[in-house]
Amino acid sequence: MNTIDLEKEIKKKLREQKDKEYGDYKENMGLIAFLWSVILKDKLKSDVKPYEAANMMVMLKMLRTTRKYKADTYLDASIYLDMARDLHKED
Repeated sequence: MNTIDLEKEIKKKLREQKDKEYGDYKENMGLIAFLWSVILKDKLKSDVKPYEAANMMVMLKMLRTTRKYKADTYLDASIYLDMARDLHKED
């Protein structure tokens, strides 16, 4: 197994674990997008889409990389980016 396959397998297992813990990521990103749209309703021209919510989570993780090093921050950012890609393809 090469490094890329190993990383994919790790991300797949982690995503499955997070889905069990927190529920389906597609549903969750949809809910996050909805809630952000409600909060920002007077500032937005249109609602936040689920893939945009996932992209904003990537940005949150990227901000965290400017602080103390934590390996899973990079893994989390990568997983959120995968989610954003999948959700954007479906949009």
